[in-house]
Amino acid sequence: MTVPPRLIAATPRRRFLAAAGSLWGATTLTACAPAAAPPAAPQSQTAAAAPAAWEREWERLTTAARAEGKLVVATLAGDGRRKVVTAFQDAFPGIVVEHQSFSSASLFLPKLLQERAGGIFNWDIYLGGTPTMLQEQKRQGALDPIRPLLFRPDVIEDRGWRNGFEFGFVDENKQLAFLTMEYAQLFMSLNTGLVPEGTIKTVKDLLDPRWKGKIAMADARSGFIFPAMIAIKENLGEEAVRQLVVGQQPVFIRDARQLVESVIRGQFPVGLGTDHVVVRDFQAQGVGEHVKQTDLPEARAVTRAGVMFLINRAPHPNAAKLFANWFLTKDAQGQATKLMEENSRRADVPATDPALAPVAGAKYYYPNREESLKLTPPMQELLQKLLQ
Repeated sequence: MTVPPRLIAATPRRRFLAAAGSLWGATTLTACAPAAAPPAAPQSQTAAAAPAAWEREWERLTTAARAEGKLVVATLAGDGRRKVVTAFQDAFPGIVVEHQSFSSASLFLPKLLQERAGGIFNWDIYLGGTPTMLQEQKRQGALDPIRPLLFRPDVIEDRGWRNGFEFGFVDENKQLAFLTMEYAQLFMSLNTGLVPEGTIKTVKDLLDPRWKGKIAMADARSGFIFPAMIAIKENLGEEAVRQLVVGQQPVFIRDARQLVESVIRGQFPVGLGTDHVVVRDFQAQGVGEHVKQTDLPEARAVTRAGVMFLINRAPHPNAAKLFANWFLTKDAQGQATKLMEENSRRADVPATDPALAPVAGAKYYYPNREESLKLTPPMQELLQKLLQ
């Protein structure tokens, strides 16, 4: 029953009891009310506590790959490449890697196609060069897109790669082949006892009449020098190629060691298409310290490259996906550059050989890119015509 206000005012005891009752009622309601929820944790803290989606996928993938228990990899020849695939096996116990090396993709391809014709699908990953793989295996349907396999943020972020992540795909559709390693060619060797450094800075300098008959050159129609010749044609036109291989009257030497030796001995002050490996072999023996290797802006080419492919109908798809992502991480590429003695395309991995790392911002001809393959037949035809 509600006490009339005037009675509360007139009767002190009743006013006290009413006030006390009101206080009790309020206290009782407060006690019976649901407890307030604790303050919510900031969303950033909650998100940080939970694994990211890619981390959950990495864990799932590792488990699935171990369940498959095997990975079959083909590579170009070289003990360093064998050590790289062994490093993957060590990083993921429970996955046995079968590895076979081939001196060229042209030897791997017949074996692969013969097996496929018999319904045998043995291979997961191929690490090697591009032309044969893209010209033949793509046509034969022996490759699957490798792009959908790559998901780690540290793998697909542009900042991790020279020229960005996208540049790594060397096939025209940017799906099948990813460039991992690259070597820039040192096109020219100079005997600095006869030609001071800095005398020849460009191909145009090389076309000066004073070098007529004083140039030793690898066979321009094939081999190590061919990519540089395409670069010269693309940058300066056919006339520059004609002037170099005909007008300057170079002496063509097919043997790589003989070519380098002719520069070391001063028989020719300039050598074009000299292999840096051969030059360094001589210098390691204390011979040829006066020979300086360099490139020329119009002749820049990346002549040695490592490309990763996913073989169609790979029998161990989870292990292949795990390897593809692992191999492109900073840590794995760091191991690979040391083991294979090649330069990674990753921007955050120091070059094993800085002298052979592409110059930042410079234009290079990449013979391993699919769009470059169409430049080869016209160049071969031109050189055959000039040198017949």
